[in-house]
Amino acid sequence: MRLNKSRQGLWLAGAILLLFVLLFLASRLFSAQGIDSEQLAQRLANESPSVLLAYFFGAVLFTAVGLPRQLVAFVCGYVFGLWQGVLLSLLAALLGCMLAYFVASRWLGPWISKRYQSIIDMLDKLVRHDAFAKVIVVRLQPLGTNLLTNLCAGVSAIRPITFFSATAIGYLPQLLVFALAGDGIRLGQGSKLLLSGAMLLISLVVAYWLWRRHRARDAADIES
Repeated sequence: MRLNKSRQGLWLAGAILLLFVLLFLASRLFSAQGIDSEQLAQRLANESPSVLLAYFFGAVLFTAVGLPRQLVAFVCGYVFGLWQGVLLSLLAALLGCMLAYFVASRWLGPWISKRYQSIIDMLDKLVRHDAFAKVIVVRLQPLGTNLLTNLCAGVSAIRPITFFSATAIGYLPQLLVFALAGDGIRLGQGSKLLLSGAMLLISLVVAYWLWRRHRARDAADIES
């Protein structure tokens, strides 16, 4: 049975609150144990190139199978700092998206079309107009079927360049938020955790507003 919209909103708010409580507790635990987060992160960042490369490709596969790109951004922010963390996690998430898309397009098309035709039809209808903007709106959502979206897009009518470029833009705000949280724990700066929480809340409000706007516009187009 599906949750109604109010329960979905409460669940999402609770999940976000729990995440930042856990991040704050992790920061306090590091301090209590006498662990220098910055030195630990620096040690990890100074690993051999082969280890870092293995981590990066692991992150690509991690996101390709639909696991949270936000966690990749948090770890990258913790190990490499804010801006390097954002760039690395964005690249890993985008490559993971491309991998799932092209696997679906080349090898899994018939199976996906048979099993998820209703979702493919819905995606085709969604991106019939303003495809670039609507993919951005979909990617701004913090929770969702990221893997299923990538697979169904691979057998839909959407152009790959549109899908990937809009995906990169839509991924960026949340990756920035979680890389900032990771960087905040690394430096022991609670203010960065608070800032990342505020930024996440703003991105959720904007994503919800954009989604409602596009749904209203589509409804108006159908009636006209």
